[in-house]
Amino acid sequence: MMREIKSFNSIFQKYLSGTATSAELEQLFSHFKTFDKEELRQMISREMENAPQISLHEVSDDHLETILVKINKSIGVNLDTPLKGRVRNLYQQVARIAAVFILISSIAAAIYIYSSSGPSNINPGGNYAVLRGSTSSKDLHASKTGVLFTRSGVEVSKAADGIIAYKVKSENAEAAKIEQAVVTPDGGQYKVKLSDGTLVVLNSGSEIQYPLAFSDTIRKVKLKGEAYFEVAKNRSKPFVVEVGNVKVRVLGTRFNVSSYEEDKGVKTTLLEGSVMLTSVKNKQQLLLKPDQQAIEAGNQLKIKEVEADDFAAWTEDRFVFKDEAIANVMHKLSRWYRFEVDYSSLPNKNLYLNISKQQDIQQVLEMISVTSNIEFRWRGNRLTVK
Repeated sequence: MMREIKSFNSIFQKYLSGTATSAELEQLFSHFKTFDKEELRQMISREMENAPQISLHEVSDDHLETILVKINKSIGVNLDTPLKGRVRNLYQQVARIAAVFILISSIAAAIYIYSSSGPSNINPGGNYAVLRGSTSSKDLHASKTGVLFTRSGVEVSKAADGIIAYKVKSENAEAAKIEQAVVTPDGGQYKVKLSDGTLVVLNSGSEIQYPLAFSDTIRKVKLKGEAYFEVAKNRSKPFVVEVGNVKVRVLGTRFNVSSYEEDKGVKTTLLEGSVMLTSVKNKQQLLLKPDQQAIEAGNQLKIKEVEADDFAAWTEDRFVFKDEAIANVMHKLSRWYRFEVDYSSLPNKNLYLNISKQQDIQQVLEMISVTSNIEFRWRGNRLTVK
């Protein structure tokens, strides 16, 4: 079997370099004409019989999809682009055999790297946050469900699903003057439903400030870190997010804003509706449309086309990175799992990753290793790249 795999590997390398003969390509395509994911798992299982440390669940759909995205880029074919009949079928067959080669050629290194577990105190994050008022603070994770307090006509409660919600019971002008804040630590995230019905999902290491209830003319919040917004529609009362040197102004829409240090500015990604961004520094304005991202670069706001859902995937409990710098990936992983990273050891490489945020950190690092040939080492709670 391994001799056969090496033969096809040789043909595949010729294919990538453009030197494969038509006969070799026909041999490759014919052999994998009916190749599917289950057959792929069985093939890998046979090759791994002498390595019981690696179990089949580690060759998951997440692994395969991540690898296929990488192959898509290396071959230069976009599967979203319509391909006709046999051309598309042949491409898919080559992509699948490429996935086999990458997995099998990398698995030995993965066995060596992950035969010993990492630090036992590294676990996925969860719903952790602190609610800060003018005179007191509450640990929201430890708080019981039900009404937390009522002040100036506003009832604040914690639902069974962990959302903290503000509900105006009676109009009171004082409520707009009372500041509240939800702060998430590294390894924490939390959902807040503001008094107007707007839903905010706060990511790790972030903070959002807002009034107990909004005024009659504007809904304004201040953000540090990252948050996803589903803004309740109200044409007479704009919703404004002040973040770094940018103001995001909307009436009702879904968008994600990130302003971590590694972002080197503010990144605003629109999923639905429209938003107007204004630079505090030079008053430049941009109108953002769905599947566009505004990036603050120096004193300028720039727009690029993106798949907006990828930037909100973290709210659905997934990490999704496509051609993302490894340093940025490690910033996000280290915040969620709470570990240190030796950034000086990181190579100049971009990564593809699509995996559940509840996966063990060892599984996440294994996927990165298998798909990118990067070797990781733990030194206590600090991760380094060899």
